[in-house]
Order: sequence, then C-alpha cells, then structure tokens
Amino acid sequence: MGVRPEALFLSSQPSATSTLHAKFNLIEPMGSMNVIWGEVGNTALTVLTGPNEFPAMEQSTPLSFAASAVSIFDRDGARI
Repeated sequence: MGVRPEALFLSSQPSATSTLHAKFNLIEPMGSMNVIWGEVGNTALTVLTGPNEFPAMEQSTPLSFAASAVSIFDRDGARI
C-alpha cells in the first residue's frame, strides 16, 4: 500500500477508515511547505504540510487520507 506524502494530512479527529498513527522525528521547513519525517510502526513515512503545521515530535499523531489516494502494489512492487 502506498499514499503519496502530499495526500496525508495531520488530523485532530481521526477517522476509523482512513487514519494512520505516526511518530515524527524531524521537520524540515522548506519555505512554502514542511517536509516531516517519521514512522508508522517500523515503516518510514514522509508527510508534506503547510508552512505553519508542526506535529508534536515522538508522540502518536493521527494522519488522515482519502481512500482514493491509496495505491496498491504486488510483492514485486508493480502497481495493481
């Protein structure tokens, strides 16, 4: 499963069907956006946010996404 970084949103009210919980460890301000690095479980994750969005570091933070933003891949990495 894959979701592009720009399709993930910091969420204050998680949804049961489209929410992940991430722990962030680095925010890289890039002017018009922030690149935020973290993990969901043991899987690395990158999120792009607006310049004024800053999640708490090293705490469980809900992320929302639209089901239509999800891509599914087979074991060889080919998109299904």
